[in-house]
Amino acid sequence: MLGFDILPMSKPNSEQSIRISAFLQLEDGTQKQWVNISRHKLLQIIHKYKPRIVGTDNVQEILLRNESMARFHRKLPTNTNIAQANITRTGKPIEIKSLFKRYNIKSNGKASPLETARGIVELINKDIGMIIDVYEDETLVKISQPRRTSKGGWSQSRYERQNEEVVLHAVDKVQDKLRLNDVIFDANIAKTKYGAKNAVFHTFLPREKILKIFKGVNLKPAKVKFISPARRTPKLKPLNSDINIKHVSYQRRIIVGIDPGTTVGGAVMDLRGKVLGTFSRREMTKAEIIYEVTDYGIPVAFCSDVSPIPNLVSKLAATFDAELYSPKVLLSKVDKRDLTKDYPDLRNNHEMDALSAAIKAYNLLKPKLDKVESSHLKNHEKDIAKALVIRGMTVADAIDAAKTREKRESSEQEKPITQESDINQALQNRIDNLLKYLAQSESTLGYLRGKIGELENSLETQQSINFRLVKKIDDLRDANILKALKDDLVSEKIREINSLRKLLAQKNQREQNMKSLITELRKSLWISLQEGKYPIKILSKFSANEIAKLERDYSIKEGDILLILDSSGGGRLTAIQLAEYKPRIVFLNMDNLSPEAQSVFSNYEIPIISAEGYNIQILDTIALIHPDDLNRSINNYNRIHQKKKIQEQRSKLMGAINDYRYERSRFFSSIQRDYDDHETENEV
Repeated sequence: MLGFDILPMSKPNSEQSIRISAFLQLEDGTQKQWVNISRHKLLQIIHKYKPRIVGTDNVQEILLRNESMARFHRKLPTNTNIAQANITRTGKPIEIKSLFKRYNIKSNGKASPLETARGIVELINKDIGMIIDVYEDETLVKISQPRRTSKGGWSQSRYERQNEEVVLHAVDKVQDKLRLNDVIFDANIAKTKYGAKNAVFHTFLPREKILKIFKGVNLKPAKVKFISPARRTPKLKPLNSDINIKHVSYQRRIIVGIDPGTTVGGAVMDLRGKVLGTFSRREMTKAEIIYEVTDYGIPVAFCSDVSPIPNLVSKLAATFDAELYSPKVLLSKVDKRDLTKDYPDLRNNHEMDALSAAIKAYNLLKPKLDKVESSHLKNHEKDIAKALVIRGMTVADAIDAAKTREKRESSEQEKPITQESDINQALQNRIDNLLKYLAQSESTLGYLRGKIGELENSLETQQSINFRLVKKIDDLRDANILKALKDDLVSEKIREINSLRKLLAQKNQREQNMKSLITELRKSLWISLQEGKYPIKILSKFSANEIAKLERDYSIKEGDILLILDSSGGGRLTAIQLAEYKPRIVFLNMDNLSPEAQSVFSNYEIPIISAEGYNIQILDTIALIHPDDLNRSINNYNRIHQKKKIQEQRSKLMGAINDYRYERSRFFSSIQRDYDDHETENEV
């Protein structure tokens, strides 16, 4: 509990000009006090310790100039209430000194502001005073676009579509969460082709309960606000659950039409078809509608122009135990204008919709209500009979019930029933008594509703206590969960840091290699420019991986000169991979190239020359060769290649000659054998 009192001569000009004495008593009995602090400092203390009750003897003293009670209350923590210790349950203020004296609260003469603050805490601990409730027990969940759109370029339409999709996604999540927790709500969604521009959900629960439901729910990047509408007149609530509700006054019966939405419209008719009034206002709460309606009388029917009936209309009907009416076929705009053409003073379409719904319901009930109106009942009896008809009773029974309500019970003693007429008379008396009881029960519905309200307030107080206890349990559980999540998060971040360090080391190594490579290239370029030498790209090993690495680092191009340090291991496919780059010449540091690879290079007409005997200068990853050595190597290759071609041609020619000689010898051998056989035959 925290109590405060304003120091004398304080002015409501700014946060610093209001000077305050405050006294705080924590749940463990610890006490703290501040003699002279500003209003800003007081709010800091309240947010630090989050007391359940902040008490004073005059709440108006803490307000700045032109500041409302609701605006000040929004600066307090969610579960902190403001109480005034010197207000009774009838709403009448009492001098604080009298309360100190009545409850034996010590003060030396005229109490100082600090002593007054301490005494206020003692009074609140004894359940003296009233809580000032400035908010309705309803919450508006407003969803809007994450950023405003304005005139833009080509991307303007895309930005608008993205914002509308974001709003629709948040709307779906809010709807699912409310339905999962069985929260009754009315939704007003401005849908578009690609999503929604904005949405308002009207729930019938206090803001702290809605915030608890949406705790941990991520609705970003949409803008979401949870707003509890302020009461037109702050409500006084007792500090404990001992509540006495004043008996309601019974008035005329009325039919109410309601058009819910962002702007709520309403219309009120009596049971004779006379329009008593219409009203409309933006974001009206359920309580504000009740205040507006009960100024005209007791509702016996609530009407809507749409089907199914909205939740707000159903809850209003449940509050008054009233009947619900909606058209079986939706009313068109033309139908609504025809129904309300005799009422030109309607300010907007919302009032027209509400009035058309009320008139439609009245026209449906009119034949039965006219029969009651034509009876010989008194005016107040007719209202009772009509209310009974609306609740489902027949016209005859409703008229009989209204008549018997005024009759006094017969004081005559019951006589023995001996004849049939006496039996009939007894049954008739019994029926009359039942009808009288029915009519009286309809008249006392307001009293029963008052009792229900008393129980609901008691339940609300108990739920508030349970909510605080559950919150403490949740805080303890959340602390353990938060510690476990924190440990997991730290471990995960350490793993990520180690992984990033490894990647950074690899990147630094790669960067160092590239710097060395650039240095070598600059050196080789300088030498080649100074001495006129040609650069040679070095392939450390004749393999597919080394060819890919050389391509990645130096980019092999057509006409390049290559040097293979180790030519073993590579086969036909490796030779094809290298030959497709079409190098000008390939030097071999070791002459151990496979025959398959030699054949491939020969087919591609790529010179393969041993590096031995040529002045090739190797600079780590780059080599240089003098133009004379390069020309000599090419000439040697051409001479050897030409000699080899001549040898191959000579071998082919000698092979052809030998084949010809062999075939001729075979031919002449066969001729000689035939001649010898012929000579032998002649001799015989």
